Amino acid sequence: MINVDTFDLETDPARYALALAYVLERDEEVTLGPTDQELCARALRDRAALIDAGLA
Repeated sequence: MINVDTFDLETDPARYALALAYVLERDEEVTLGPTDQELCARALRDRAALIDAGLA
């Protein structure tokens, strides 16, 4: 099991994002704090941009 709290968003953002994705996939109900909400929103916007550009 991956614990998001063991990774630091500032020093290892990629590992933190992967840990957060793992939690979101595994748990039916997840409460996100403001930092995690922003990270998820940014990831969704980035994904949408890739789709619009035909890269995803």
